[in-house]
Amino acid sequence: IKGYAGFFGSLFEEHSENQQAARMMVQEIDRVDRVISELLEFVRPSDLQLRPTQPETLIRHSIGIVRHEARRAGIRIREKIDTPLPQIPLDPDRFTQVLLNLYLNAMQAMKHGGDLTVDVRAEQDAMMFAVSDTGDGIAPEDLASVFNPYYTTKKNGTGLGLAIAHKTIDNHNGTIRIDSVKGKGTTVYLSLPLENPQKE
Repeated sequence: IKGYAGFFGSLFEEHSENQQAARMMVQEIDRVDRVISELLEFVRPSDLQLRPTQPETLIRHSIGIVRHEARRAGIRIREKIDTPLPQIPLDPDRFTQVLLNLYLNAMQAMKHGGDLTVDVRAEQDAMMFAVSDTGDGIAPEDLASVFNPYYTTKKNGTGLGLAIAHKTIDNHNGTIRIDSVKGKGTTVYLSLPLENPQKE
């Protein structure tokens, strides 16, 4: 459907009403696709593909994915990586998806630019990650519900992003929590054990 919508849009004059309608169809198809993908991700059984992973490499890769979008939005990305970091067993694809979700949430909260900070360090028995923004913050009455499936304050949100993140981190035997001050920003803290993270 998206392919045909794009094809028909190309048949009309640039900036014409018909072309704008075709572009809106493509945007809505993308939205529906995102909702379905997130729903499937949430309900399917977790099958983690654990392997020894270097957190620094994974973090830099994930930041690289959003760097261009952040620059266009006037957002500075700050990396605080306490190297050298030990390898930890995790599912790189699933964990990267968690990070991307946190980055995008943070960027959406900074409508007029700001700072996105990614802080990573190793402690005695855990790898600690913190993703911080200087955005709108989360109201106290919403904070307790942010991990609930389908709960969202965004106009076009699905309410599944943080629920999926919570599920993924929990399946790694890790923890996730959020601190936020309305009008000042939000920090999401992740903790993953250095060894044997997968649940039985």
